Amino acid sequence: MRLYYPLLSEPMLFEENKINVLTLENNKEYFKLVKNLLNQIETDDGEFILSKNYDEILLSKNCFVITDLFSIKFNDKKILNLIYKSLSKISNNEENYIETINTIEKFVSYFKDICNESPYDLSVNDEFDVVEIFKMLGIKINAKQEELTEKIIDYLSLIVELKGNVLFVFVNLKCFLNEENLKDFYNEIFLRKINVLLLENHSSSSLKEYEKNIVIDNDLCEIIY
Repeated sequence: MRLYYPLLSEPMLFEENKINVLTLENNKEYFKLVKNLLNQIETDDGEFILSKNYDEILLSKNCFVITDLFSIKFNDKKILNLIYKSLSKISNNEENYIETINTIEKFVSYFKDICNESPYDLSVNDEFDVVEIFKMLGIKINAKQEELTEKIIDYLSLIVELKGNVLFVFVNLKCFLNEENLKDFYNEIFLRKINVLLLENHSSSSLKEYEKNIVIDNDLCEIIY
């Protein structure tokens, strides 16, 4: 997987056992970069180019940006929709398909009977996706009360299980994790082979053996180490 942005001389390559850290010291450009990234994920219109095997892929479907570690939500709409789709596949597999169809038919038949007892002229939509049933049941993930680093790892692992090989971008992660926690975080990322990019606005880590650093200074000069 590779990610390109016009300020970079070449695309960032995501490799095993290395964390890409992009430090942009110019505050105005840093704000612009993060704003552009978030906007492109919402609209698919922007200057970032994300590719896999040299084929461009959409950021909206292959990139998750974490801007606030304290607002990580396991049950946000995007994750729940992935959960519902996963459950839908299970309900329609070879083992469960017949039972799913029979259950839906009984469900619809019962509520048709209820409607027939009403004095009003009512109709029932009997053609709907099983996903709608899971939404109606209010299915949610039972999130644990965890230490911050563990919570982040569990969040990333959940999305990878549901979505596959995607890119996670953290904004100012190093402001919230000390060196020991950051090292633990890196080791878990390496173990699980998750693609991670840290966006920072000042250099702060001595864990350079774990990182591939790109620094763009106030004059927009690029330094790679």
